Amino acid sequence: MGPASFVPDNRVLMNFDIAKEAKGPGGPQTRYFIADVSDSVLEISFYWAGKGCADDPPTLNGPLISAISITPVPQRSALWRKLKKALTITLPSSVVVLLLLLTFMWKMGWLGKRELREIQIGQDKHVTLQELIGATRKFSSKMEIGRGHFGRVYKAELKGGQTTVAVKRLSTHSKEKVEELLNEFYALKSLRHENLVQLLDAYFGEGLHLLIYEYMPNLSIADAFFGSKSRLKFNWENRFNICLGIARGLDHLHEHPRLKMVHRDIKAENILLDAALNAKISDFGMASLYTEEEQLMIIKVEAPNGHMAPEYVVQGFVTSKVDVYSFGVLILEIVSGKKNAGYKFNHESEYLLDVAYVANKNGSLVDLVDKNLSGIYDAKQAITILTLAVMCTNISPTLRPRMADVVSVLVGEKTFEQINPPIVDDHQLNVAMARGKCTKADSSTSTDVTSRA
Repeated sequence: MGPASFVPDNRVLMNFDIAKEAKGPGGPQTRYFIADVSDSVLEISFYWAGKGCADDPPTLNGPLISAISITPVPQRSALWRKLKKALTITLPSSVVVLLLLLTFMWKMGWLGKRELREIQIGQDKHVTLQELIGATRKFSSKMEIGRGHFGRVYKAELKGGQTTVAVKRLSTHSKEKVEELLNEFYALKSLRHENLVQLLDAYFGEGLHLLIYEYMPNLSIADAFFGSKSRLKFNWENRFNICLGIARGLDHLHEHPRLKMVHRDIKAENILLDAALNAKISDFGMASLYTEEEQLMIIKVEAPNGHMAPEYVVQGFVTSKVDVYSFGVLILEIVSGKKNAGYKFNHESEYLLDVAYVANKNGSLVDLVDKNLSGIYDAKQAITILTLAVMCTNISPTLRPRMADVVSVLVGEKTFEQINPPIVDDHQLNVAMARGKCTKADSSTSTDVTSRA
């Protein structure tokens, strides 16, 4: 007797008699099942009901399952789900599969007029594909608001300007790029969080591949902090909350109980800001799943941009500590208001990170705080963030803190000693308190936030 099978938690087979159904060795048998999937994850379980095949005749030994094929079907109404079940009972399996395949092709816009395809743009809000394309002015350069790893992003105003969304269009149609777009689609569908940009819908059709996101009115950190047209002013509270939001988003990716993920491309261009200046991580085209057992994976190395960890650039090794390194560089940019690459110091061009290491060695990290703040900032938080930036960019991945520990330090739940920092030095504290005007009356600083990395 064969195993009991569950898809995903519903029993679909019980004591399946392989010998009887196969009618002898070499007789393949196919079974079709339909399952409702949540969070884009399908779980299939097999439990052996007997004592195995050790005592079975030799002719019955061998694999029970040679292949599993999964065909995604768009979610429809309760009536449609009942119809599928009825079809499964009354029609031959081949006809059922054909109907489901045709339905999927229609849903994807491969059959019929694609302008009839409805796109979700919010809670109970839908538009046709043609309306969405029209809202981008047929992907006009005037509506372009950004460029991702493999596509351009356009602003689309719909419903008479009442709803605005962001539309990412794949710039090429290579198999590799389409897979990356699908990677981003499934990542965002499965890893919802307040500090991850929300994916509303997607369209994968012949010659056109789109992702539809919530619209971020303040665009990216790169635009808001370093864009020539930006009129935004960031006080200290804004900057601290942005750093904390990014840390929480990365912590969610790294510590998710089911789908741990490395983003691999954390930089100012990929952190978006909503109307309240809340940070949201975007562009998951390069993201990679990993497990605790897979401490190192060799992957395709992208061109370095000053945010990539050295072990990733040189050897192609990636773990969650790659994101930690990129986070350290990014928060240094946010606090200082300067880009990492090409930063001018004493009339010489060098990386901001190099300047931070020198300042840390000299006990003058606080000098990196943006002068546009006019000295109005929380000295305790400033030293905490700058020290974390140095720790996160340690050349050794094992000495970088986990993002969970970074969040704990930022919110005051842990000290640097509790996450194994280097030697504590209170000279940083004296400099910070002398030069920084705390915005909170109770911002007394202890030596646990002044450790030298």
